Amino acid sequence: MLQSQVIPGFVICGESSKGVVMKLSPDVKALIHANQKIHAVKLLHEQQGISLKDAREQVDAYAASIVDSHPKAGPVSLGPMLLFLALAGLAFYWLLNKS
Repeated sequence: MLQSQVIPGFVICGESSKGVVMKLSPDVKALIHANQKIHAVKLLHEQQGISLKDAREQVDAYAASIVDSHPKAGPVSLGPMLLFLALAGLAFYWLLNKS
């Protein structure tokens, strides 16, 4: 299996530092961003004339770089939100009954 490294817009695949540098087309990138990796693999295979296995490795490497550079947000804690709502409710109640 090839080791892969990603530079924005390029995928470098190879077992050594010599690697093959391949620029991904905007269409392939759009499919990856739309989470349609199978279609991206097929399109890259057709565009570059490489094997489906190599195309899949390059698509997976690029998709992994997107995930690494944009980590998903963790679960949201409800504690601070509930505290804010309680304090806002108390402030509102206080303002209404201030007279």
